Amino acid sequence: MAKIRPPRVVEQPVEVLADDDIRALLKAAKGNGFNEVRDSAIIMVLIAPGVRLGELVGMKLNDIIWDDETI
Repeated sequence: MAKIRPPRVVEQPVEVLADDDIRALLKAAKGNGFNEVRDSAIIMVLIAPGVRLGELVGMKLNDIIWDDETI
């Protein structure tokens, strides 16, 4: 094992959505129905810094602090 080199991992930057793309997503989810409100909330939570997809998927209702409007 002493002679084995670790594999080279080329880090690829994560593609960031442009503001126009985010606006288009929010526009597509616009509405008052359950699905539209849910989709808008998902998009807004995902664009907030520090939230990963896995964390969003595993989120429970108890993870929301309603008084502070935080997750």
